[in-house]
Amino acid sequence: MTQHNSFSPKNREDDLLKSALANIDEVQNSQGESTTNYVTGGVLKSKISKLKKTLIIALVLVISSLAIGFGYWLLQKDKNTQSSNQNNSDQQNSKKVSEQTVKLGFDPDLVAYLHRDNQADPNQLFYRPANGGERKDVLKLQNDESAVVSDVYGQIVVLASESKLYLSNDGGRNYNVIYTHDTSDSIISAKISTDLSKIAFSTIPSIEGVAGSSYYGTIYSINIKGEDKKQLIQSSDKALLLLGWDSKQNKIAYSEGCYNCDGSRTAYKLYSINSTNTEGILTDKDLATVQYLQISRDLSKVIYVTSSSPTSFE
Repeated sequence: MTQHNSFSPKNREDDLLKSALANIDEVQNSQGESTTNYVTGGVLKSKISKLKKTLIIALVLVISSLAIGFGYWLLQKDKNTQSSNQNNSDQQNSKKVSEQTVKLGFDPDLVAYLHRDNQADPNQLFYRPANGGERKDVLKLQNDESAVVSDVYGQIVVLASESKLYLSNDGGRNYNVIYTHDTSDSIISAKISTDLSKIAFSTIPSIEGVAGSSYYGTIYSINIKGEDKKQLIQSSDKALLLLGWDSKQNKIAYSEGCYNCDGSRTAYKLYSINSTNTEGILTDKDLATVQYLQISRDLSKVIYVTSSSPTSFE
């Protein structure tokens, strides 16, 4: 009798198939858990990454705001600085303009002259623009007055008659009497100091027909208001004509000789107001040949004209 075993090839194939299916399920379950874990980790990493980006963006915005604010502050500071500098500049310019009214304006913009229609009329001072135009009446002198000399420095003009000093501080457009001489002596020269604070003038006795060594000359100083009169120099036998006054050195240049007469000057000198010492100018020259001399404002240079034949006077 043939005995049949219960383990048949077919059953074995079924078992193998079941076993394979079971292994597949385990693998799938294992992969499913791994996938789930991986996906969960990816979501977490994604959230962290987004948080970092948000923080970075916020930080950038804060830094940008601070930078913009700082830049705006710098801009306002620069504007304030410029405004302050402009105000200071305006004040300085205003001060300069105020000073220029007195000190500057060396360009010759006016031509001034005296005129009268006949001998019975008083002298009148007129000016015209240097580039042409109508004349304007500036000043009428008294009948017994005539203008002797004048000096111009910047916008300051001094006009001297025999007994008065007239001052203009606007370039000769208007004049005021600042000084009237208190003796019978006549004013013969006048000079403005280089700091524009004082005026020197010289006088001689007003005795007609007297010349040479028969009279004396005196140099005085006053301030620009015509006050604080001081006697500086006096000569017992010569007329003194002023050439210049340098305030920095506090020295006055002048010449000696006769006045309103033929002949040359007998001496050119520098006088120190501080030390009262006197020194000669052109001491190595024959002054009898010097016909004309002018000196620079700082008294450092002279320009003069000479003749080939000396001129003498008695």
